[in-house]
Amino acid sequence: MSRPILTLQGVSFRYRVSRHEYGPPVLKRVDLEITPGAIQVLIGSSGAGKSTFLRLLNRLEEPTEGVIRFDGVDLVECDPLRLRRDVALVAQEPFLVEGTVRENLMLPFEDGDAAGGLGDKMERVLHSVGLTAGMLTRPAGNLSVGEKQRVSLARALMTAPKVMLFDEPTSALDPDNRGLLARTVRRINASEAMTFVVVTHLEDFARELDGRLFRLRDGEIAAL
Repeated sequence: MSRPILTLQGVSFRYRVSRHEYGPPVLKRVDLEITPGAIQVLIGSSGAGKSTFLRLLNRLEEPTEGVIRFDGVDLVECDPLRLRRDVALVAQEPFLVEGTVRENLMLPFEDGDAAGGLGDKMERVLHSVGLTAGMLTRPAGNLSVGEKQRVSLARALMTAPKVMLFDEPTSALDPDNRGLLARTVRRINASEAMTFVVVTHLEDFARELDGRLFRLRDGEIAAL
């Protein structure tokens, strides 16, 4: 059996409300292993702490207690910028900058990397999320919500992450686009053996992803 790609041991988290005071626990001594090459889905109600859980996995937040390891290495020993390329987060609201789809896909790279054959890679990642190369010249502001979500996913894929974190990806999608997104995730997972961690409050969408299901309730995570 392969080693977990992410491991949480005794992880608790509280938000600081003042210099010397913390709020109630969002997570309570969570022990969890994320399986490499699989889809894992965390279900929970709004405000349950699902987004916080994802932010802990790529060091946008730090645990109040406990240890998180990536590929066996404590996250506190990982360079945050490098980690966020390996463990990429697609936010709940797809954020695209003003400009074309091509310019948005180039955002993770320095200007000096532009000549490194990224044109072909952009076409490949667009194809992997169900879009065509013709999208590259489209202004980002003219895209539908569903297209923006898939371009956000494509931009994260440009860095070839080992883990993809998805925060409530269906929040602005209709049922047809939710189904399309679920099929896209399953296709990328099958073709690239990429690890996905998806959080959602929608039970139907969670089951459509056909992954390993967990529930977050009262700060505790349990397999379903």
